Amino acid sequence: MIPVSKLKLDHLLNLTDCTGIMQHCKYCVPDFATGYTTDDNARALIIASMLYSKCNDEQVLSLIIKYLSFLHYGLNARGRWKNFMNFQRQFIEEEGSEDSFGRSIWALGYLYSTPNLPQGVLDLDSYLIKKAMHNIDKLTAYRAQAYSIVGLTYLYNFFDKVSSKKLIEKLSDKLSKLYLANKSQSWLWFEDIITYANGILPYSLLKAYQVVPNESYLKASLEIIDFLDSLLLQKGYLKLIGCNGWAVKGKPIAQFDEQPIDAADMVLAYSEAYKVTGDIQYLKKAEISFKWFLGLNCHSTSLISADTGGCYDGLTKSGVNLNQGAESLFAYIISYLLAEENAIISPDIQNEDKDATFEEAV
Repeated sequence: MIPVSKLKLDHLLNLTDCTGIMQHCKYCVPDFATGYTTDDNARALIIASMLYSKCNDEQVLSLIIKYLSFLHYGLNARGRWKNFMNFQRQFIEEEGSEDSFGRSIWALGYLYSTPNLPQGVLDLDSYLIKKAMHNIDKLTAYRAQAYSIVGLTYLYNFFDKVSSKKLIEKLSDKLSKLYLANKSQSWLWFEDIITYANGILPYSLLKAYQVVPNESYLKASLEIIDFLDSLLLQKGYLKLIGCNGWAVKGKPIAQFDEQPIDAADMVLAYSEAYKVTGDIQYLKKAEISFKWFLGLNCHSTSLISADTGGCYDGLTKSGVNLNQGAESLFAYIISYLLAEENAIISPDIQNEDKDATFEEAV
């Protein structure tokens, strides 16, 4: 058995039922009233695929099948995903956000790159990709474009080089042009407001650069990362842009609430910048970003529940939001796995037992 990360995965299993992963919790208890989303099941599919790459465990495979089944059920006849589903398993919309579409492409692309999957899983993955592929170049939301680029980079290596490369280049050119049209000497961004999941944008351009070696992608991605540095790393730790107002050009940055997904996307961006450039400073910043979860933050408080392995939903002005939703859990697990991959987890965090199976880890 290939060793698996010593993450405490109780909360992932508690949030997942026979339908998929539930969206929100009241504290650590799943909140049935909020149901499920394609967004969260796509994210769950990514982390389950990452775990399966480490252990080939049947219990992880069963999670993959549940999350993939959800994406299959949510795809409409036009090749677009519905997003919100109530607890009665009824989608409450015919078509979801472009972001949920992009995250689904990311998940399906990553899944296709996962080794040792049963052929039937790959066949359904391929079916969903083909049904959705024609909608990718119609995306207008730039984060959705970024998520799709990430998924396409995996598809390029394992599924369809020609179509994937064309779409990567088309979407990356759109992002680059938007960036160039809006950047100024003091504001290196895509529009006059910086909101959520910001690290995913330079991350996607770095991924694109490795398929289409256009120097403008690399230049833009590193400029954006450095600009985000100037906003987020002024105090020696990661101070994320608050969702109660965001960062508007020419105005003070909103201080709260800080959200785990934003920390995770910075771990992704810095890790990829290190991979592409070899600059150790990016690896150090990836470590700082990961440690935001562990207490290197403005409240000097860990966001990880020792009881469940779940991640709290963010930092408020008064402290920690003690709910443990699916998005936050994804943010922590993907950050942990990247930190482990980059060997930036300290001995007091990483369990010394290297021979654990998935069942022992949970």
